[in-house]
Amino acid sequence: MLLNTTERNLKNCPSPDQRRGALYRHGRRSSSFAHLVIAAWLALLCARPGSAICVGGGTSSVAPPAVTYLRSYRAPFGVPTRMAVDTSGNVYVSDPALEQVIVRAPSGRVVARLGGLARPIGVAAGDAGRTYVGDGESGSVTAFGPDWQPLFQLGQGAGEFRLPNDLAIDAATGNIYVADSEAQQIKVYDAAGAFQQSFGGQGNGDGQFNFP
Repeated sequence: MLLNTTERNLKNCPSPDQRRGALYRHGRRSSSFAHLVIAAWLALLCARPGSAICVGGGTSSVAPPAVTYLRSYRAPFGVPTRMAVDTSGNVYVSDPALEQVIVRAPSGRVVARLGGLARPIGVAAGDAGRTYVGDGESGSVTAFGPDWQPLFQLGQGAGEFRLPNDLAIDAATGNIYVADSEAQQIKVYDAAGAFQQSFGGQGNGDGQFNFP
């Protein structure tokens, strides 16, 4: 019907300019109609019982979390990739562009830098002042002591991981969990760095991952 209406408008237009004007007006009417249809669809979606979030610019029925803005960490960062926080509130940031892990006190002051790393990605803060760093170039995760001296590496050391992308420490057991993204696995090590188990594998099924 809209096409036929446009054709009739064009036949009644004696000049090209008027024909272009008819097409423009028809396009505006079609666009407005489409917008009305989309708006009505979104309204119906948001009105459904049990709907938690409205898409397309709607509002959510879930209350946002209460937050307090403290500060921004500006320079010196190149590519801040992963973060960890220890029990004292110090913030550890891995920066593969600077080849460093930068540590900031709760006040924001830089208190330490761990350099000499090839491509630090994953970082975790453990107990007893230990820090764990996953290096994407060497494929290793190294445990450092409070004085930043290397203590040990997980598993066989270099080449143990394809991409140690993120790390987590189980406070109860000291176990270390490593997301090896390119291997599509989570690998688990004990507090001494010995391999315990792995789970995952690439796929879309239960218990499988795509770049964890």
